Amino acid sequence: PTRSVVTPAISSNPVAEIITHPENVADNLSVDFPFTTWDQGTVGGSRLIVWETLIAKMLTRRLTNAWFDETLNSDNEPYLAEFSLNRGLRYYGSNLESSDLGATLKQYLAILRGAADFGFTEEEVADAVAEFGAGIDSWEASLGSTQDADYAWWYTNHFLTGIWGEPEQAWIDRERDVIKSVTSNQLSDHWRWSLATGGPIMAAVGADATTLPTITE
Repeated sequence: PTRSVVTPAISSNPVAEIITHPENVADNLSVDFPFTTWDQGTVGGSRLIVWETLIAKMLTRRLTNAWFDETLNSDNEPYLAEFSLNRGLRYYGSNLESSDLGATLKQYLAILRGAADFGFTEEEVADAVAEFGAGIDSWEASLGSTQDADYAWWYTNHFLTGIWGEPEQAWIDRERDVIKSVTSNQLSDHWRWSLATGGPIMAAVGADATTLPTITE
């Protein structure tokens, strides 16, 4: 059947929810940033996916450094994960735990906004590119030993989402070309645009609403 392309709508307005249940054992805060869904079957779409993976790596490193410097008060080492839900809606997301979730949220957002206000450094981009490149090298070294489950993933996603149906080596070569030419200005501008396009979706979760930030906070 003809594949229908669905483009989920995202909003620049922030959304906040309070979710309580008596069996929740620890207060936590989920913060997710929605992203535009790119067509991974195009050169431009696949390039933007790589850019956003590099951005996630750099933001995670900033969050981790702030945690070690104790300028981000989180009970656990923070991270920024990329994930997708139904119909291809994509997110950056973090789960924060602390005794003062409101203060931790302010610190967390200040770090992400700081990257938009002042941009990424050349050193940050070089480190992210090196890490991404190492993953590509590992992938290339495994060619010839692809498992059936991996083939099933490729075929399924090609049919359902339109990702490239090309040989793996061609995909590897294309991603290498992307990271060779990417610049700090490109990634900084894209992160600024992403923040302006998709407002954060924040869910404070716990056993008792009195220990959680309010909707207004």
